[in-house]
Amino acid sequence: MPYLLLGLTAVMFGLYNVFIKLSADHIQAVLGAVILQFVAAFLGLGLLIYFKFADNITLHITPRGVALAVLAGVAIGVVEILTFVIYSRGVDV
Repeated sequence: MPYLLLGLTAVMFGLYNVFIKLSADHIQAVLGAVILQFVAAFLGLGLLIYFKFADNITLHITPRGVALAVLAGVAIGVVEILTFVIYSRGVDV
């Protein structure tokens, strides 16, 4: 099962990069990143709600966990914006 999840993760990361590259010429960088983050947040919220009610999981949360997740969000937000900017300038990476 871990290999299936690893493979799915690799495919989704590849698609993420392809879709950002394809959309970069068609949308302003920050707007593209905001839309991307909203869609990801709604998808995550839906999955969290599903798991909460379907599997009756207990939400494990600590202040340190929240702080680290916020920092990860800042980092990926900057990465997304910069990726849109780089691709919209026609730089091939």
